[in-house]
Amino acid sequence: MNNFSIYSTDKYTNENITVTFTPDTYIINYTYRVYRDNELISVIKVDSNMPSDILLDSTGTFKITVEAYSKLYRYDYESGTYLIDKQAPELKVGQSIIRMRTNDTLKVRSNIKAYDNVDGDITSSITTNINELDLTKVGTKSLVYTVSDKAGNTVSKTVSVNVLANNSYTLALIQMIFIIILFVIANKLNHYLGLIKLEKRFAKYALESEIDDTPSFFDVLIHFYDEIVEALAKVINKSVFLTKYSKRYNKYMIFTKERYSSTTSIVASKILCSIAFLLLAVFSRAMQYKTLTIYEVTIPLVVGFYVLDVIYAVKHRIHYEKIENDLLQAVIIMNNAFKSGRSIVQAIALVGHELPGIVGTQFIIMRKELSKGLSLDVVFKRFAERIDIEEVNYLTASLTILNRTGGNIIKVFSSIENSLFMKKKLKLELKSLTSSSKVIMWVLFLIPIAYVLIISILNPAYFDPFFKTSFGVVLLLVSVIFYAIYIIIVRKILKVRM
Repeated sequence: MNNFSIYSTDKYTNENITVTFTPDTYIINYTYRVYRDNELISVIKVDSNMPSDILLDSTGTFKITVEAYSKLYRYDYESGTYLIDKQAPELKVGQSIIRMRTNDTLKVRSNIKAYDNVDGDITSSITTNINELDLTKVGTKSLVYTVSDKAGNTVSKTVSVNVLANNSYTLALIQMIFIIILFVIANKLNHYLGLIKLEKRFAKYALESEIDDTPSFFDVLIHFYDEIVEALAKVINKSVFLTKYSKRYNKYMIFTKERYSSTTSIVASKILCSIAFLLLAVFSRAMQYKTLTIYEVTIPLVVGFYVLDVIYAVKHRIHYEKIENDLLQAVIIMNNAFKSGRSIVQAIALVGHELPGIVGTQFIIMRKELSKGLSLDVVFKRFAERIDIEEVNYLTASLTILNRTGGNIIKVFSSIENSLFMKKKLKLELKSLTSSSKVIMWVLFLIPIAYVLIISILNPAYFDPFFKTSFGVVLLLVSVIFYAIYIIIVRKILKVRM
């Protein structure tokens, strides 16, 4: 009787299966076909009635069919199914390095997954050697994750656990220092509020009110901050590199000169702001009894150092737009003055008297410089240096040429007035036309940041590989560089110069 040595298997195995087909004595020849996952992979013809050993040695679901021939008839035979699974499961453990303190508890990470091609999700079958690790001693430990499928295929991955010394006493000391500082500030504030309350109680018994020139607590803090800025600025002045670096902030001095005496004071304020951000980061980590990593130190320092640049850039833009509007008003006033027969000096004095704001103040300065004997050419040149914008340079050049060569000043200023007015009108039209594109640009800029923030809130450990693996850090830096290049290119495309 025709016979398969193994008719079928009821569960997957990771071993090879050899099926022997033995034909009857009356069979002259036969052909057997091997199917894997319902796909024909082999056809063998045997011209005798000798048994055949059929080797199944790969992953899949196999089936064998046989066509046997005697002298008179054809016989068809079909085996059962043979289940073979030699593919190991896929195990993902996320980060390859874990850092912890000797007093911390090591937990199996939630982002560890295991998947098998047959059994599906087998995350629940993952085992570790966590109970064999001595996490009370400093050193590098090997945490091994192991998972096996039902066929017996096993895979393991090792994660290095760097156990660091517990410095909770240092963190506790830092925390205590911050608490003492906050307590002193709160105590001073409470004392100041108590004095105000006491002053109000005795105010009704006073015979006459007096002006109290005592500075408030916040005024004292601001004054103390300004003193630190100026002291640090003196140190910065000794550095040639920082002094040259501070020159880039000359354009901000026109609206910050009431607070800062020089550009080095702005750099000093940026350094103090950077230190303040770092102290906030240290305090937040100290409250968790943890120390800062190199990235948690670098990011607050960089953000704190450049946050004033963002603030002053916005203020400079507002200041620039205000100067443009005021300059148009100044040209209109001067043109009307010339039409009424007044000289250039009288027109300058009239603008300083009639026009408030920065431009009006600059014209007052010009009038004072003229009264001290400076020539019109020098006064106009100094005015252009103080307010370094294209319109001021244009106006200054026109007045200088008219003062030297003469000409129809009313006609020239009418042309200047018309040019400035049309330029302002064109800017407003351009702003209206490009507003939708700018909105789209900002949306595209902010979507990646919003995505990162939302994912970080929902799953704080999701972006850990970017910070805790070498490849992740490199990938993060490349992503930031490409994102910065993208922003620069888009801004260049949408920027229109007039």
